[in-house]
Amino acid sequence: MRYYDITLTPQGSSTPIKEWTSHPNGNYNPSAQEIEFDILTAPFGTPVGAQAITIYGISLQDLTNAQQFAGMSITISAGMKAGLPLANPKQSGVILVGTVWQAPKLRWILSWFRPLTAWTTPATSS
Repeated sequence: MRYYDITLTPQGSSTPIKEWTSHPNGNYNPSAQEIEFDILTAPFGTPVGAQAITIYGISLQDLTNAQQFAGMSITISAGMKAGLPLANPKQSGVILVGTVWQAPKLRWILSWFRPLTAWTTPATSS
């Protein structure tokens, strides 16, 4: 089954304040939020910038307070988990570590369609 895990962590903390995942507590959730991400592939440490992540079906509370996510660290893991014949759970892992650099673009079109779009920059090594 498809797998994703998106966590937002305040700078200087190791405890995520927000998480969206398709496998809460390790179990597949067919009602998980739909996500779209546009992440460029580049050698490690090469800043490419302007990755976009859109999460559909978030709560109205998260949508109205989305500016709080700007400046937070974001980690995205994705891949496949067991469940489909050709799925290989060993091929899932972290695909992006970075910072939310622009306050999310807020749109609330219909009560069932609440996308949250955030732009990120790659993490820098220190």
